[in-house]
Amino acid sequence: MQRLRLRGYLLVLLAASQWATIGLFYRILVDQYGLARQTVVAYRAGLSALVLIAGLLLRQPGWLRVRRQDWPFFALFGVVGVAGFYLAYIAAISSGSVAQAAVLLYTAPFWITLWATIREHELLGLRKLLALGLAFVGCALVAGITDPVHLRSNGLAILWGLGSGLGYAVYSVCSAVATRRGYRPWTVVTYSLGIGAIMLFAVAPLGDTSRILHTPSLWGWLLAVAFLPTLLAPVCFTWGLQSVPTSDASIIATLEPVIAAGLAALLLGEGLGFAQLLGGACVLAAVLLLTAAGRQGKPLPTTDQAPTHA
Repeated sequence: MQRLRLRGYLLVLLAASQWATIGLFYRILVDQYGLARQTVVAYRAGLSALVLIAGLLLRQPGWLRVRRQDWPFFALFGVVGVAGFYLAYIAAISSGSVAQAAVLLYTAPFWITLWATIREHELLGLRKLLALGLAFVGCALVAGITDPVHLRSNGLAILWGLGSGLGYAVYSVCSAVATRRGYRPWTVVTYSLGIGAIMLFAVAPLGDTSRILHTPSLWGWLLAVAFLPTLLAPVCFTWGLQSVPTSDASIIATLEPVIAAGLAALLLGEGLGFAQLLGGACVLAAVLLLTAAGRQGKPLPTTDQAPTHA
């Protein structure tokens, strides 16, 4: 039993590490190969969706059935929860730093908390209020409120980062709604990615999209971002949840921005100032507080309800 639990923790850590590589893939494909942001995320979502469709057709074709009345919901899910989310996150990374984008992505639990408070009339306990306060302070520090020059020059990247956190919150809430409607997590992921990919290809530059078909060197990177953080990481996370409590897995997942910052510093030469590091610590502390609060009340939607991520 101890060995099984250790394996579970290692699998969750492996998932967080793979998610942390998304920024590196985006930087390589956008900065070094000159691809449009829409093109990168379109291929990421599209290739992943094709693999999932093929897998379900071979193993569980019945999971691909969707009730007619639910198609508008899945369309909104794919357009807003995947296409909008993916575009916001890649914009945050390509216009700012990888570490900053990864930290701001973790504002998602606070958007979810606000949604639950307004929409479902959940009471804000002391821990949640403290967590929201920490998140606000943390985001202000990450944004560079102590350095007005940095704040002005980095404003757009900060807005994109906050937008990606909101997009991830929308994805999490929609995933929870879809599973409550009786759909399997893999069904939810397949259709949300597929519809999101259609939307992303519709807005991607046509010349950029076709250029990839004639550039073999690009396919390795595109396949890597589609398979490692998009497909393999969720599988590791879901597999790890079989022997690790969800709350523990959520805490381990908060290592993602820490790992992302380390990779960005090592491979891209990026760094964060002391105030931004302190802000990142505040955001992560707030996530841990919300996780603890979730143990005592109604749990927030988490990535185990639908195996995917940014």
